[in-house]
Amino acid sequence: EFPSQGYQGKPTVVADAETLCRIYEAAQPEYVESKLIVVSAAGESRIVEVKTGTSLLTLLTECGMKPQKSVLIGGVTGEFIAKDQLDQKTVGPCADWDSVSVYGEKDCLADVTRQLAAQANKESCKKCVLCREGTWHFAAYTQDITDGKAKKDDLAMILDIGPLIQTGAFCSFGQKMARAVVSSVEQNRTELEAHFIKKTCPAGVCKAFAKLVIDPSKCTGCGDCVDECEEDAITGKKKFIHIIDTDLCENCGKCVKVCEEDAIVMQDGTIRVPKKPVKVGKFK
Repeated sequence: EFPSQGYQGKPTVVADAETLCRIYEAAQPEYVESKLIVVSAAGESRIVEVKTGTSLLTLLTECGMKPQKSVLIGGVTGEFIAKDQLDQKTVGPCADWDSVSVYGEKDCLADVTRQLAAQANKESCKKCVLCREGTWHFAAYTQDITDGKAKKDDLAMILDIGPLIQTGAFCSFGQKMARAVVSSVEQNRTELEAHFIKKTCPAGVCKAFAKLVIDPSKCTGCGDCVDECEEDAITGKKKFIHIIDTDLCENCGKCVKVCEEDAIVMQDGTIRVPKKPVKVGKFK
């Protein structure tokens, strides 16, 4: 239910704190329109004030950031901007510019998209059919991507239904959340496809592809991990680089704890390991 009258029966305008500050600033003779933006990168965030009309590239340059991947503006109701198009996007006063997220090589944009879709599904009021069904399907599709179970047709489906949701959803939330997921497929397609075509997470983030391996550059062939493994999943002998049979390994992590060289790591296939035990220092 919505109240038919404002506060104490009088007409009322409800505004957030930033808007109230802007109203005051706009009344000043020296006023220049600007925007407060939360800029995030590598797990750290800062608030910066930028003049509207400033290009996204200039904003990030002034913050000392050089994006390695596409940039997300606006969070769950925003969109991804390709790194070669940052100079074409300018800061505006709307909510899209409340936040800017910058990603590096250690960030998985498939996982970021999954989190956005899950958040949209959680926050949807579920009253609009397009938003209710759209957020559910987006969450399911992106979860399959990070699990390596998706199909190429799933990305095509997102691109097909996304514009329909953007046009037909009743509220701006439903329209904009679809834009965030669709823009991710458009800008990050290669990284997304790697998860279900190459069966790997390029950033090494998605746990579905992570397996314990022994880094041949660190292994000293001590044999402690062999003695600790209850599944007999590790083969090797003294002074030979040990190997983990990923089919037998249960990822219990006990071998990790006993390895004094920190040679046993969880990774997604980027570390090359020998197919059979070889002498320490001989594997290239």
